Amino acid sequence: MHSSNRGEARVLPVFVSQLLVVEALSGGGKIAALGTPQRLEQREFSAYVVYIGTTMKRMVVLNMKPAYAGQTAGVVELDIGKHNDVSVKRMTAPSVDKKDSAKATYTGLSYSNAKVEWYESFEQIVGNGSVKVRDS
Repeated sequence: MHSSNRGEARVLPVFVSQLLVVEALSGGGKIAALGTPQRLEQREFSAYVVYIGTTMKRMVVLNMKPAYAGQTAGVVELDIGKHNDVSVKRMTAPSVDKKDSAKATYTGLSYSNAKVEWYESFEQIVGNGSVKVRDS
């Protein structure tokens, strides 16, 4: 709802993150936490795998190291090993201090002014590969 105090109607980034959670947990399954890579602080990184039976179906990787406007963001690269086919969907924003909520996206979609904008996008990784996750 538009208001003179808060401006145009929009979906805040914290609510965009709920799309990631719902998609990751849909279909049930068991969740296992992964360890923190040696070069990272535990407070800056979390990763989870969702299994259906004994098959890994989804992985959620959260790089929570802050990236600020005007600074070069770091990148965490994870070797995800041998697999048949993996789709990577990203929730991202340019920096933690960005005030334009339209820049917070999930799978390339923005939810500014309470409507979906842009087109859904995701990456495909085939065979042995790695996933790079930028500081947020």
